[in-house]
Amino acid sequence: MGGIASFAALFGDEDRMLAAVRREYVDLGGNNAGAIWFPLFTSMRGDPRFKTLLRDLGLVDYWRRSGNWGDYCRPVGTDDFECH
Repeated sequence: MGGIASFAALFGDEDRMLAAVRREYVDLGGNNAGAIWFPLFTSMRGDPRFKTLLRDLGLVDYWRRSGNWGDYCRPVGTDDFECH
């Protein structure tokens, strides 16, 4: 993950962190989106913008189709999910 998101996370700037992550993986098609699960970025998982990011990356559709939600997110009903 890029330096801007990492530094923003270290300084507690969630707005900048989420914006940098969105820019890198949604806008520019970055190929290491697994980095969003690093412990450094745990604080953004409860933010509604993080849920939007996951939807825009296509992860939520994949998880619903496959039934494999991994370690950090789980479905809540048929239309929602939560991450920790």
